[in-house]
Amino acid sequence: MLKKYEMLSKQVNLPRAFMARSVIYKYLNRTNLTHYPELSRLLGCEAFVKHENHNPTGSFKIRGALNFFHHMSREELEAGILVATRGNHGLAMAWAGQWFNVPCTVVVPERNNPEINRTIESY
Repeated sequence: MLKKYEMLSKQVNLPRAFMARSVIYKYLNRTNLTHYPELSRLLGCEAFVKHENHNPTGSFKIRGALNFFHHMSREELEAGILVATRGNHGLAMAWAGQWFNVPCTVVVPERNNPEINRTIESY
């Protein structure tokens, strides 16, 4: 199993990150990068915050989900997607599944946050 991950890790590189960015911006607006003077003063540096919480699911996870769905073949997607998660990953995958019109089953643990469960189900 480790060899498989080592092989896959070689696919993570800067050119592929730029490719993913071009895919993601087909579906999402860029998130704001905001300078905060008071935070900068407290930290002793120029502090900027990238507001990923402004994305549709409230986190950066939607980026990976969109890139995943975009690169899957139609045949692969026709069977649907199955993921296991406690929160943001499931929200992102369910949202992207709805966007791409692909069935997405999200498995959550017992006693998971009911608000997150309802939001996942709404997608």
